[in-house]
Amino acid sequence: MAAAFASLPSQRRCALARVRWPFLRMAIGLSLAISLAATGVAQASLTPASPQVLILPFNNRSGDLNLDWIGESFVQALSDTLRGAGVPVVNAQQRATAFNQEGVPDLSTLSQATLIQVAAKAHAGWLILGRFDYVHGQFRARATIFNLRRQHLIRIHARRGRLAQLETIQARLAWHVLRVLAPKTTVTAAQVLAQRQQVPLAAYERYIRALLATEPAVRHKFLVAAVHLDPDYSQAVYRLGLWYWHNDDYRTALLWLPQVDTRDPNYPRALFLAARCAYRLGRYARAAELSQRLAALWPLPQVLNNWALAESRLGRKDALALLDRARHAAGADGAVRALLAANSAAVACELGNRAQAIRMAQAAAPRAGTPLASLRSQLQAPGAACPNATARALEQPARSLPLGKFRRMEATVERSNLAKAADMPPSQRLAFHLRQGRRLLRQGALDAARQEFLAALALAPRDAAAHVGLAELDLARHDAPAARAQVAVLRAIAPRDQSIAALERRIAALNSSALKPR
Repeated sequence: MAAAFASLPSQRRCALARVRWPFLRMAIGLSLAISLAATGVAQASLTPASPQVLILPFNNRSGDLNLDWIGESFVQALSDTLRGAGVPVVNAQQRATAFNQEGVPDLSTLSQATLIQVAAKAHAGWLILGRFDYVHGQFRARATIFNLRRQHLIRIHARRGRLAQLETIQARLAWHVLRVLAPKTTVTAAQVLAQRQQVPLAAYERYIRALLATEPAVRHKFLVAAVHLDPDYSQAVYRLGLWYWHNDDYRTALLWLPQVDTRDPNYPRALFLAARCAYRLGRYARAAELSQRLAALWPLPQVLNNWALAESRLGRKDALALLDRARHAAGADGAVRALLAANSAAVACELGNRAQAIRMAQAAAPRAGTPLASLRSQLQAPGAACPNATARALEQPARSLPLGKFRRMEATVERSNLAKAADMPPSQRLAFHLRQGRRLLRQGALDAARQEFLAALALAPRDAAAHVGLAELDLARHDAPAARAQVAVLRAIAPRDQSIAALERRIAALNSSALKPR
């Protein structure tokens, strides 16, 4: 594995300096901001009860068996778009389980009735299948969407194009599918297109073949080949890092996972796993830095918990404040609260605060015989000092990152804000959206903050404060090109705005840090 890593291009380590996301360059970013402002912002459509979507590989009608891999590539392209918009999608493992329960082989030609039965086993409310062909140099595709609850179907034909334009064809089709499943979504076609990196077809093929591979060694071979062909291929980089993570090679995984691009839908989980790699390796400063970066985007209790544990191992007292923040963060369910209570007692003990460790352990009301109950007993013994070995053994990082739940929560906040603003005069509505955007930005709810700033721009496209907010949001996402595009807008509409110089300094600092090898 180390040899495979060493054989890859060295410039991969500073790929952020030259990532190719064509629709996010300055000119396109500027026009996108203006067009979004002109069209306004619709309400988010998703609710916690949104049904799952089962997507099946598209049927190859071209007659060329070498193109069979494209069928699965449609599943990946549609899934990435839908998940990025908060639509729950049945994953590959759940799909395979549903087929096994029905006793039918995956990827075979099945009747519509059987496919609906498989969808029911996967608890899906929508079923998507399709077909494609390649005739006289032209690639064509069609998707069929079944609404299993209302028992009707919709067919969508993709625009024809050359095979080399496959990712663009899939992105356009994915946006039309999204509009059917979530008609009030705020995601635009340009944003969906921007998520596709437009990598060489050979790299894309190897990436999909890696996902189809059942043997770990074969999957690794295809992923390495994909990154060889395009060192900036973010999805392949993520999967390669994930491969090393699943094979317990945390040192190599830590080299790859942090280099997933900030615009990649997998970026939050990549950063989360990278921080866990660093923690396992004892690189606590690196773990704290990665968790802090992730918390700026996704202030979930799980992220704050892991950040606190890394800070604790560094002997920093702000670990307790982070755990307290995690306990009050939205989305902390019973299991997470129990984890936070145990970690709070352990961290307080490690930092020498015996009284607080006792309070936290008592507040958690641990069951007799549990490690936390044992720690509480040791702490309550007369004259006892904090048993650091027991406390350290009690500390547990969070293992999962529930992004879907967080996205739905942001959508609820957005709908509530739009309802409040509906009856306001335009001037008050503008000020309201700006206040909400700044508040959400401070809290780290970046997607919800973006919607507030875009709603402000829909009312006043030349409002400098809204563009400043978007620039600060892009900086929080470590997206220097998008931030620079907002600064370009500011220079055009408000050349004397005092925020411009400060934003440019922060962009320069971000570019400088991205170029440094880690």
